[in-house]
Amino acid sequence: MPGKAIKGERFQIGEVWQSPRGFLYKVVDVAGKEAVLRLGTHGLGRKTKRWVDAISGWSLYVKEE
Repeated sequence: MPGKAIKGERFQIGEVWQSPRGFLYKVVDVAGKEAVLRLGTHGLGRKTKRWVDAISGWSLYVKEE
């Protein structure tokens, strides 16, 4: 799974983030100050919610081409 991780500022729809434990999550919705993330790069896994600016330890995942 080649790719590189960079620092972001907040969760935004369509982005893929790497958690501190190494799992990849796709942001599928942002409602107010909460972001809805789904496990996996396609966003088909389990759902979790986080504050949009709670990115401490998280990295924005960018697939290498």
